[in-house]
Amino acid sequence: MRLGATLGSLAMATAMMIAVAVPASVAASTLPADPVAARLVPEAGAIVPGGTLWVDLHLDIAPGWHTYWRNPGDSGLPTEIAWTLPPGFGAGDIAWPAPERFVLGTIGNYGYSGAADLLVPITAPANLDPGSTAHLGANASWLLCSDICIPGEANLVLDLPVRATPTAPDPTVNALFAAVRQRLPQDAGFAPRFAVAGQMLRLTIPAEAFAGIDRPTASFFPFDGNLIDAAAEPEQEQRSDGIELSLTQLAGVAPSPPKLDGVLVLRGADGAERAYTIAAAPAAIAMSPGPRSACTAILLDVEVPLVTKKTWSAPKARAAFSCAFLILPVGSSRLSRPPVVALLSARNRLSP
Repeated sequence: MRLGATLGSLAMATAMMIAVAVPASVAASTLPADPVAARLVPEAGAIVPGGTLWVDLHLDIAPGWHTYWRNPGDSGLPTEIAWTLPPGFGAGDIAWPAPERFVLGTIGNYGYSGAADLLVPITAPANLDPGSTAHLGANASWLLCSDICIPGEANLVLDLPVRATPTAPDPTVNALFAAVRQRLPQDAGFAPRFAVAGQMLRLTIPAEAFAGIDRPTASFFPFDGNLIDAAAEPEQEQRSDGIELSLTQLAGVAPSPPKLDGVLVLRGADGAERAYTIAAAPAAIAMSPGPRSACTAILLDVEVPLVTKKTWSAPKARAAFSCAFLILPVGSSRLSRPPVVALLSARNRLSP
């Protein structure tokens, strides 16, 4: 999001003021009576000593409204859970399903509509006494938005028996957790790359990523909230080696991030969907060792003629310029740079 995480409390206070400032007549006509219904759903009906219990914070969201993902985008706040657990218990991080993208005017956001299921692992100590009861408490808070935003929260409780062995699974609960896990991003078994082109980040997704998907489209949701303009429409280009997704950077950010990590969602024309967690490396760094070493050796020698007035042979000069054009970002800056500056810039991009 454009505001840093340190401004989260200010954003929440602002949202509360927005909600309070809405005229009563408008609020009565636009705000549903129960915009969010929250509950905790345990995957198992009992806790086993030393085991891990997955718990789902399930949010039913009123039509036309949405809550937020871990990176809410240009504005907003992610849903949070503050746990109150017995001694020896622990709560892990939220497992976030792949989000949707919402755009209102010049503001773009990432989040969930209809319903949200946020899974959290709860670990139990090994010295629990079977036959006792574990009291699990959670304060869930969220920001709910449409054309206005209102904060919400719920204090939720689970009282679960402690059993020496796992209980029989509930088919309905099993189906819920299976459906949620299908929307969780998986580790990518492929290597996406990105390049900087002016104000654009060009993410290249190899063809192996969408094998078996009919007429795929790609969406990318960055973990870094201060990198991509969430409201700007991405541009997709089908290439022989895969898909190139062009993303608009926010103004004022570093021109070339060290990596591009987040969630990549691939969708087919038939509705099939795959979500992956990716960490794309810059295309220049991804060069094979041979060409990279050769370019490094050539470009590190670029300054020699500047100091000694030494003349390069024609083949070496051509190789240096080829390396410069291979490494520098695509765009008008290639043509506007003097040759020496272009070579030095390329050398600096390759040097440690």
